[in-house]
Amino acid sequence: MARKKGGFLNSFFYILMSVMALNFIVLSFGLFLLHQLGYYSMTDLKNMAYVLVGNRQYVLSKEQILEYNNLKKEKEELLKDIGRKDGSFETRNKSASALDDMVKQLEERIRALKELRVQHEVRLKDLRNNIEQLKGEYIKERKALDDWKNENTKNELSKRYETMQKTLRAMDPEIIANLFLGNMTQSDGPEENARIIRKYLTPDITAEVMAVLPEKDMRKIVPLIENKYAEMSPEAVVKAWTTPGTDDFKTPDQMAQYMRNMTVTQAFTIFTLLDAKNRAELVRLLK
Repeated sequence: MARKKGGFLNSFFYILMSVMALNFIVLSFGLFLLHQLGYYSMTDLKNMAYVLVGNRQYVLSKEQILEYNNLKKEKEELLKDIGRKDGSFETRNKSASALDDMVKQLEERIRALKELRVQHEVRLKDLRNNIEQLKGEYIKERKALDDWKNENTKNELSKRYETMQKTLRAMDPEIIANLFLGNMTQSDGPEENARIIRKYLTPDITAEVMAVLPEKDMRKIVPLIENKYAEMSPEAVVKAWTTPGTDDFKTPDQMAQYMRNMTVTQAFTIFTLLDAKNRAELVRLLK
């Protein structure tokens, strides 16, 4: 039995080897025939062998190789075109490097400019603060100077007023009357004489002066003495007369009474500055 079993295995091995040899011969013949017919090249066969033994993971067909070669040629042509337009790879590499350096320089300059701008903003802020401080000091000093001038002006006017008052009161009534007669030749003579009387003369001296003056001149001065608005500008008079709640506020009847004691020029100017309603009332009252 042992011999029969061993003989069977040997026969099976020989048969298997014969079949494998026959398959190899058929495969070799088929590959040779395909090679002769142009389906494969020796390079294709080598690549297939490399794949079978595990040296490569894939193999390309003839069409793929042709397509790859075409793509490779197109790539080379494209690189040549790019080289002609933009320069060679080395040139482009140098250009890119120079561009990177330029970008870095620009970024550095931008950073420096930003720092410079911040410094200027800080200086400008400090300068503005100094200007505001100086402006405040100027306003303060200006106010102090104005106060000083006003005080000196008041003192000077007060001294002049006292001197003028003493001088006029020490003069004879006839001399003052002659002074008034000299003023009457001026266009504003009556107003000026009335102003002097109101400001500097006492009632008794005024009466003595009026007694010496001609009657026609006295009639021009007396109404003006009662006009306390004679020394005010027309604008100031209108504002005083039309401001409710003040002592100077006047009704149209009161305005008419004061305007009868004013010169024609002063009364007319005040009349033109009043509103339409007051003007209509005054036209009726002054007829």
